[in-house]
Amino acid sequence: QAAFSPGSLAAPTYLASVPKLAASDVRQTAAAPMGQLVWMKEKLARNEAEQQAVAAYARKVYRPRLQAMGVDAKPGDSDDTRLLRRALVGFLYHTGESPEHSKELVTRGRSVLGLKADGSVGNGVLNPQATPRDVRALAVEAAARAGDKTTFDLLEKHLRATQDAQLRNELIYALGSVSDPALAERARGLVLEKGVLRRNENSSVLYAQVH
Repeated sequence: QAAFSPGSLAAPTYLASVPKLAASDVRQTAAAPMGQLVWMKEKLARNEAEQQAVAAYARKVYRPRLQAMGVDAKPGDSDDTRLLRRALVGFLYHTGESPEHSKELVTRGRSVLGLKADGSVGNGVLNPQATPRDVRALAVEAAARAGDKTTFDLLEKHLRATQDAQLRNELIYALGSVSDPALAERARGLVLEKGVLRRNENSSVLYAQVH
Protein backbone atom coordinates (compact mmCIF):
# COMPACT_ATOMS: atom_id res chain seq x y z
CA GLN A 1 0.00 0.00 0.00
CA ALA A 2 2.80 2.43 0.80
CA ALA A 3 3.90 2.27 -2.82
CA PHE A 4 0.63 3.82 -3.98
CA SER A 5 0.91 7.04 -2.01
CA PRO A 6 3.99 8.46 -3.75
CA GLY A 7 2.47 7.66 -7.13
CA SER A 8 4.77 4.77 -8.01
CA LEU A 9 1.79 2.41 -8.30
CA ALA A 10 -1.09 3.13 -10.69
CA ALA A 11 -4.59 3.28 -9.23
CA PRO A 12 -5.94 0.29 -11.23
CA THR A 13 -3.03 -1.85 -10.07
CA TYR A 14 -3.58 -0.80 -6.47
CA LEU A 15 -7.33 -1.40 -6.65
CA ALA A 16 -6.72 -4.90 -7.95
CA SER A 17 -4.82 -5.67 -4.73
CA VAL A 18 -7.48 -4.29 -2.38
CA PRO A 19 -9.76 -7.37 -2.16
CA LYS A 20 -6.86 -9.52 -0.98
CA LEU A 21 -5.86 -6.94 1.63
CA ALA A 22 -9.47 -6.48 2.78
CA ALA A 23 -9.85 -10.23 3.32
CA SER A 24 -6.85 -10.43 5.64
CA ASP A 25 -7.27 -11.88 9.11
CA VAL A 26 -5.03 -9.12 10.43
CA ARG A 27 -7.17 -6.10 11.33
CA GLN A 28 -4.59 -3.49 10.40
CA THR A 29 -4.07 -5.06 6.97
CA ALA A 30 -7.80 -5.45 6.30
CA ALA A 31 -8.50 -1.85 7.22
CA ALA A 32 -5.46 -0.33 5.50
CA PRO A 33 -7.08 0.27 2.07
CA MET A 34 -9.96 2.23 3.60
CA GLY A 35 -7.93 5.40 3.94
CA GLN A 36 -6.76 5.21 0.35
CA LEU A 37 -10.31 4.68 -0.90
CA VAL A 38 -11.48 7.70 1.09
CA TRP A 39 -8.69 9.73 -0.51
CA MET A 40 -9.57 8.46 -3.99
CA LYS A 41 -13.20 9.42 -3.54
CA GLU A 42 -12.58 12.83 -2.00
CA LYS A 43 -9.44 13.94 -3.85
CA LEU A 44 -8.76 11.79 -6.90
CA ALA A 45 -12.26 11.45 -8.33
CA ARG A 46 -12.92 14.23 -10.84
CA ASN A 47 -16.70 14.24 -10.78
CA GLU A 48 -19.77 12.75 -9.11
CA ALA A 49 -19.76 9.72 -11.39
CA GLU A 50 -16.21 8.82 -10.40
CA GLN A 51 -17.00 9.38 -6.72
CA GLN A 52 -19.94 6.99 -6.98
CA ALA A 53 -17.73 4.47 -8.75
CA VAL A 54 -15.34 4.51 -5.79
CA ALA A 55 -18.28 4.19 -3.40
CA ALA A 56 -19.61 1.20 -5.32
CA TYR A 57 -16.17 -0.43 -5.27
CA ALA A 58 -15.91 0.16 -1.52
CA ARG A 59 -19.26 -1.57 -1.03
CA LYS A 60 -18.29 -4.46 -3.27
CA VAL A 61 -15.09 -5.12 -1.36
CA TYR A 62 -16.09 -4.45 2.23
CA ARG A 63 -19.83 -5.11 2.56
CA PRO A 64 -19.39 -8.91 2.50
CA ARG A 65 -16.85 -8.61 5.30
CA LEU A 66 -19.29 -6.70 7.51
CA GLN A 67 -22.14 -9.05 6.60
CA ALA A 68 -20.02 -11.99 7.71
CA MET A 69 -19.15 -10.30 11.00
CA GLY A 70 -22.54 -8.76 11.65
CA VAL A 71 -23.18 -5.26 12.95
CA ASP A 72 -23.86 -6.45 16.48
CA ALA A 73 -21.09 -7.66 18.75
CA LYS A 74 -20.97 -11.36 19.56
CA PRO A 75 -19.88 -13.04 22.79
CA GLY A 76 -16.18 -13.76 22.66
CA ASP A 77 -15.35 -11.10 20.07
CA SER A 78 -11.73 -10.03 20.32
CA ASP A 79 -10.75 -6.38 20.58
CA ASP A 80 -9.48 -6.52 17.00
CA THR A 81 -12.83 -7.85 15.79
CA ARG A 82 -14.71 -5.07 17.52
CA LEU A 83 -12.34 -2.42 16.18
CA LEU A 84 -12.60 -3.77 12.65
CA ARG A 85 -16.39 -3.93 12.87
CA ARG A 86 -16.52 -0.31 13.99
CA ALA A 87 -14.23 0.72 11.13
CA LEU A 88 -16.33 -1.20 8.59
CA VAL A 89 -19.59 0.31 9.82
CA GLY A 90 -18.24 3.85 9.54
CA PHE A 91 -16.50 3.26 6.22
CA LEU A 92 -19.54 1.74 4.52
CA TYR A 93 -21.74 4.56 5.79
CA HIS A 94 -19.53 7.53 4.94
CA THR A 95 -17.51 6.31 1.96
CA GLY A 96 -19.49 3.35 0.64
CA GLU A 97 -22.80 5.21 0.96
CA SER A 98 -24.59 1.87 1.22
CA PRO A 99 -28.36 2.55 1.13
CA GLU A 100 -29.23 -0.61 3.07
CA HIS A 101 -26.54 0.02 5.65
CA SER A 102 -27.55 3.66 6.03
CA LYS A 103 -31.20 2.72 6.49
CA GLU A 104 -30.30 0.27 9.24
CA LEU A 105 -28.15 2.83 11.04
CA VAL A 106 -30.86 5.49 10.80
CA THR A 107 -33.41 3.08 12.28
CA ARG A 108 -31.05 2.17 15.11
CA GLY A 109 -30.29 5.83 15.82
CA ARG A 110 -33.95 6.73 15.93
CA SER A 111 -34.60 3.96 18.44
CA VAL A 112 -31.87 5.43 20.66
CA LEU A 113 -33.44 8.89 20.46
CA GLY A 114 -37.00 7.76 21.10
CA LEU A 115 -38.27 8.28 17.56
CA LYS A 116 -40.34 5.88 15.50
CA ALA A 117 -38.64 4.05 12.63
CA ASP A 118 -40.09 6.53 10.12
CA GLY A 119 -38.65 9.49 12.04
CA SER A 120 -41.91 10.67 13.56
CA VAL A 121 -42.28 11.38 17.26
CA GLY A 122 -42.20 8.28 19.43
CA ASN A 123 -41.93 8.17 23.21
CA GLY A 124 -39.12 10.74 23.14
CA VAL A 125 -37.14 8.81 25.76
CA LEU A 126 -33.39 8.46 25.32
CA ASN A 127 -32.52 4.76 25.22
CA PRO A 128 -28.74 4.27 24.97
CA GLN A 129 -29.14 0.49 25.16
CA ALA A 130 -31.27 0.37 21.99
CA THR A 131 -28.18 -0.39 19.91
CA PRO A 132 -24.67 -1.62 20.80
CA ARG A 133 -22.26 1.03 22.02
CA ASP A 134 -19.77 0.18 19.26
CA VAL A 135 -22.13 1.56 16.60
CA ARG A 136 -24.30 3.91 18.65
CA ALA A 137 -22.44 7.12 17.84
CA LEU A 138 -22.66 6.47 14.11
CA ALA A 139 -26.30 5.42 14.38
CA VAL A 140 -27.23 8.64 16.17
CA GLU A 141 -25.28 10.65 13.59
CA ALA A 142 -27.09 8.84 10.75
CA ALA A 143 -30.45 9.59 12.35
CA ALA A 144 -29.50 13.26 12.66
CA ARG A 145 -28.38 13.50 9.04
CA ALA A 146 -31.57 11.82 7.82
CA GLY A 147 -33.83 13.75 10.16
CA ASP A 148 -35.50 17.12 10.30
CA LYS A 149 -36.32 19.74 12.93
CA THR A 150 -38.15 17.13 15.01
CA THR A 151 -35.00 15.03 15.24
CA PHE A 152 -32.83 18.05 15.97
CA ASP A 153 -35.16 19.23 18.75
CA LEU A 154 -35.03 15.81 20.37
CA LEU A 155 -31.24 15.62 20.10
CA GLU A 156 -30.96 19.00 21.79
CA LYS A 157 -33.45 18.01 24.49
CA HIS A 158 -31.45 14.87 25.30
CA LEU A 159 -28.18 16.81 25.33
CA ARG A 160 -29.53 19.29 27.86
CA ALA A 161 -30.81 16.48 30.08
CA THR A 162 -27.91 14.01 30.15
CA GLN A 163 -24.69 14.25 32.12
CA ASP A 164 -23.03 11.12 30.70
CA ALA A 165 -19.86 12.29 28.94
CA GLN A 166 -19.89 9.69 26.16
CA LEU A 167 -23.56 10.18 25.37
CA ARG A 168 -23.11 13.94 25.34
CA ASN A 169 -20.25 13.64 22.88
CA GLU A 170 -22.35 11.46 20.57
CA LEU A 171 -25.31 13.83 20.73
CA ILE A 172 -23.15 16.91 20.16
CA TYR A 173 -21.46 15.39 17.12
CA ALA A 174 -24.85 14.39 15.73
CA LEU A 175 -26.17 17.93 16.21
CA GLY A 176 -23.16 19.30 14.38
CA SER A 177 -23.55 16.89 11.47
CA VAL A 178 -26.92 18.16 10.22
CA SER A 179 -26.88 19.72 6.74
CA ASP A 180 -29.91 21.99 6.93
CA PRO A 181 -28.46 25.55 7.17
CA ALA A 182 -30.94 26.76 9.79
CA LEU A 183 -30.36 23.73 12.01
CA ALA A 184 -26.60 23.94 11.51
CA GLU A 185 -26.76 27.54 12.73
CA ARG A 186 -28.72 26.43 15.79
CA ALA A 187 -26.04 23.83 16.47
CA ARG A 188 -23.32 26.50 16.35
CA GLY A 189 -25.42 28.63 18.66
CA LEU A 190 -25.05 26.03 21.39
CA VAL A 191 -21.36 26.94 21.60
CA LEU A 192 -22.28 30.50 22.55
CA GLU A 193 -25.12 29.65 24.91
CA LYS A 194 -23.85 29.72 28.45
CA GLY A 195 -24.12 26.52 30.44
CA VAL A 196 -25.05 24.14 27.62
CA LEU A 197 -21.67 22.78 26.55
CA ARG A 198 -18.74 21.95 28.76
CA ARG A 199 -15.43 23.58 27.96
CA ASN A 200 -14.01 20.44 26.33
CA GLU A 201 -17.15 20.04 24.18
CA ASN A 202 -17.10 23.39 22.41
CA SER A 203 -15.05 22.23 19.44
CA SER A 204 -17.12 19.10 18.76
CA VAL A 205 -19.96 20.92 17.00
CA LEU A 206 -17.59 22.82 14.72
CA TYR A 207 -15.52 19.71 14.03
CA ALA A 208 -18.63 17.82 12.95
CA GLN A 209 -19.65 20.60 10.59
CA VAL A 210 -16.41 20.46 8.63
CA HIS A 211 -16.27 16.65 8.32
